[in-house]
Amino acid sequence: MVVEPPAAPIVRRLAWLAAAIAWLFVVISLVSFTPTDPPSWAGVGAADAGIANWGGPAGAWIAHHAIAVLGVGAWIMVLAAGGALAHAAWRGPVSQWPVRGLGVLAIGVAVASMHALLLPGLSSRPEGGGGLLGIFLATILEPRFGVAGSVLWLGLLAAIGMTVAFDAWLIIIPRMIARALVASREASASTARAAMSRARARRRKLTPSAWFRRAPVPDAPADEADAEEAEDLSRYEPKPVRSKRAAAEIADEAVEDDPGEGEDGEAAEYWDEGDEDPEEEAEEDAELSDDEIREKISKLPVFFGQQERETATAEDLEALRAERLASDEADRSYQFPSLDLLEEPDEDFDAQLEAYVREQAEALEHSLRQYRIKGEVVGIESGPVITLYQVRLAPGTKVAAIQSVDKDIARSLKAVNIRVVPNTEGLDTVGIEVPNLHKERVRLKELMSRSDAVAKMRLPMFLGKDASG
Repeated sequence: MVVEPPAAPIVRRLAWLAAAIAWLFVVISLVSFTPTDPPSWAGVGAADAGIANWGGPAGAWIAHHAIAVLGVGAWIMVLAAGGALAHAAWRGPVSQWPVRGLGVLAIGVAVASMHALLLPGLSSRPEGGGGLLGIFLATILEPRFGVAGSVLWLGLLAAIGMTVAFDAWLIIIPRMIARALVASREASASTARAAMSRARARRRKLTPSAWFRRAPVPDAPADEADAEEAEDLSRYEPKPVRSKRAAAEIADEAVEDDPGEGEDGEAAEYWDEGDEDPEEEAEEDAELSDDEIREKISKLPVFFGQQERETATAEDLEALRAERLASDEADRSYQFPSLDLLEEPDEDFDAQLEAYVREQAEALEHSLRQYRIKGEVVGIESGPVITLYQVRLAPGTKVAAIQSVDKDIARSLKAVNIRVVPNTEGLDTVGIEVPNLHKERVRLKELMSRSDAVAKMRLPMFLGKDASG
């Protein structure tokens, strides 16, 4: 390992500072470029006017030659140099800078040639726009490919230059811009939803209680005119109140105004039984706590494909031998090895795995809740290698909501990956297959116990179990 001397960081900082000052000087020179400044011949006879460039004679010389050679392409080089300085300040030196510099030069030449090809008169130079390199390349391409073909070839040159100069940043920067736009749109939407919620709450609070009261009706009209007047007044009775809480507040106000009115029976008249109570809706939408989820998962049945485990016995071995003796073979004296040579399968594997799969089911429900997916685990089927969790989604929830965050769910379950099974015949649930942390050792002695399956085989072979055990 090479150890840098203590003075190395200071030298790098001083070099970066000198490069930044030089870059800023070039920018000032290009910004204040004046065609009449020497060494341009356009300023002959105007020498007494002095040099207008902010960088003095040196700045005028730099700007003159940069614009004369590359035209507007000189700005591409300057901007790329500024980006390299910023990269060196925040992320370290630019790797392979000579190769990237050639890519930036290709972009500058392509831009300058397009300027000379499409807008040659848009320049203060006597030879036209695009600089000498741009004009030279444009005069080669245009007679052979025309304007449209030349633009296509120059676009290809610019694309190659961008690939060489910026490689991965061509993908990273558009993604960063897209994420920023999406985040801005989501923030605007959340702000709008919050504003609408506050407006609804304010409207409920500012609703006058008089709107919800019945218009006074005379108890006993004296004559037919009074009866007609009372009937007319009854037409202006307000609509029923949409909230029990508002009805209760109206009843309380009525009790304060007049002890003889606003009883519970009257307040109930203002409640529209067809509407739902917001408090009851909030209770229904309330999410389960961690303890409630743990209790619910603990009551789920766990089906193990290997729970009915059997091992091969002497009878199974005799069945295999009978299959062999039934065939036409000359050697009938061969004796099978003893089953004692085979190891017994793990007996306590199911108990160890059950606690693990229940913890995974609990973590799965937490992940669904974290990513705002309405669903719950309703079944667990565990095999020797993977466990299948049956998830029932709420009405209106799409399977794509799980598929879009499957990598994040796998991370929360501490698994390498998971597999989403959208549809299963005979079930209305979505399957999520998760690899087991501890794999079962499948023993040959257990596989040989299935004599009924072996009887159907012409050549018995014991390879292992499937995913479900």
